[in-house]
Amino acid sequence: MTLAAIADKTVRQEHAVLVGREGAIHHLQTASGLIQAKRAAGCLLTPSLGDTVQVAIPEQGWAYILCVLERDDNASADLYFPTGATLRSGAGLHIQAKDAVRMGSAVAVEMAAPRIQAGAAEVEINGDKITLAGRLLSANASAIRFMAEKLDQLADRLFLRAKTSHRRIEGHEHANVGAMTVNAKKTLSLHAEFSQVTAKEDVRVNAERVHIG
Repeated sequence: MTLAAIADKTVRQEHAVLVGREGAIHHLQTASGLIQAKRAAGCLLTPSLGDTVQVAIPEQGWAYILCVLERDDNASADLYFPTGATLRSGAGLHIQAKDAVRMGSAVAVEMAAPRIQAGAAEVEINGDKITLAGRLLSANASAIRFMAEKLDQLADRLFLRAKTSHRRIEGHEHANVGAMTVNAKKTLSLHAEFSQVTAKEDVRVNAERVHIG
């Protein structure tokens, strides 16, 4: 539409109440009667039934809802962008709510930043498949508990350091290693109902005293 065509139009503005809606067509009750109108592209807040709106009514063509003036204090607000939207800020962007803040998407929710920080008294993540990938993964906590039906660990190097270690396995434990060395500063005890030591070549026991039986 050209500027000349816009200048030729006489437009009046009225207050109206939204009484019905069929798709993109809004039914408005004005002082002069019932009219139909579309929502203007600049009216980001979606009008709800019972809202008082400001409507621009030309002599010819569609009337447009410019903005929502008044609504029920307990009604929720809906910002609708039919073709997508981008929020940009030259500085920071702060979102705050008294109740829960929820994000949802039919495809994916993505975040990208040089640094992402989250702080909460409790964090819960649920998913059918969870993948963590990075150059370094560090976890620091007073207590860590893992519970799984199956746990697979794969590493080129595994180092474990602890003051006390306890391991309880109800079933069978099998270790298949290239070589194994056990160093105990004090006592090394092996106890079983039945114990067997076998080797293809030599079995050596070396000590100042060897007690058997």
